[in-house]
Amino acid sequence: MSIEIIKEENTTPETTETETENKNDISNLSVGEVHDVLNPVLWDEQSKLWPEVKQHVLDIVEEFRTNLDIELDVVDIQLVGSNASFNYNEHSDIDVHIVANFNDMGTPEAIVQQAMNATKAQFNKDYDIKFRGLDVEVYVENINSATMSNGIYSVMRDKWIKYPHKIKVPNVELEPELSDTRSEVNAALISKDAGQIKTMINKLYLMRQDSLAVNGEFGKGNLIFKQIRNDGLLDGLKNKLKEVRSDELSIESVNESLGENKMSTWSGTLVVGAKEWSDFAHFAQDMADLVTEALASKQISCESIDIFEMRHVEVNDPGYTYWSIPVELSYDDFDNGDLCFAVISAIDSFDTSTFTDDEIGDLRCDSVTSNA
Repeated sequence: MSIEIIKEENTTPETTETETENKNDISNLSVGEVHDVLNPVLWDEQSKLWPEVKQHVLDIVEEFRTNLDIELDVVDIQLVGSNASFNYNEHSDIDVHIVANFNDMGTPEAIVQQAMNATKAQFNKDYDIKFRGLDVEVYVENINSATMSNGIYSVMRDKWIKYPHKIKVPNVELEPELSDTRSEVNAALISKDAGQIKTMINKLYLMRQDSLAVNGEFGKGNLIFKQIRNDGLLDGLKNKLKEVRSDELSIESVNESLGENKMSTWSGTLVVGAKEWSDFAHFAQDMADLVTEALASKQISCESIDIFEMRHVEVNDPGYTYWSIPVELSYDDFDNGDLCFAVISAIDSFDTSTFTDDEIGDLRCDSVTSNA
């Protein structure tokens, strides 16, 4: 689905000589652009949000709320990031932060945040939301969270909470990490391996998320992510993933017609519970790794787990927190009924202490549901 507002004129200013000097602060990379005015596509001459932009953002948030299974107590809606500052460029997202009160929801904040992250990831994936060609990204954060941004604008109150100051982009040395990341991306592209490509995409988004949380907008991980995106490599990974999966389906169809022996494949959703989780910061990746290891113990290969689509679900099992996990599996020793039993058995019997140093207690598999 696409939501777009078109403004009559594009008045984005050209980069000046002063701005060019500032760009040198991050080795002439495009993430280092600085302007003398706020982005006129979004802001008027008095640095107020254009009324049509405000309404557009409110409509997006309302649509997001309809995708939730729970009632979200929204305290504020804020614009942050490069487009709420002077360091935007043609690739900069419009970052919409929904500030909500998690404290009265009866669930630990970290679990609610993980559920919100999964929902927003699916929402951003399902909706192609743009304003004047600029991508809009939706985030949800607790009212107790501290937003690290040069500028913060309250859409609900239509005023600046923190007016941005004109900053000189810090001299952040991105090498050798940027070159290493580019090499990893290119290796994933060349591999034509769907699992490797998906892992690389997840790694990039996790790198950005961790960097923003720790170091803010000019954290090294965020800057590397932006440059990879600006280079077109992130879109390249996503397009290659679609291409590889299409090719794999075509190959499987040919194999079936020729009657050749091949690994069986299965896609669906596992509902898995975990006990005594202590490290919520890396919850999604830890859970993905655990499920992969557990299934491998029964010779079941987990081809992919989309950690950004994991969702918290309610299961009446005191002491355990349950999540639905979309997976793609391959196997050669089970029929469909035996596969489900093997998956449940693998997860229920897996010894987590050998894998996570007691950060996670026992695992339980509540259900296995096929997409077919």
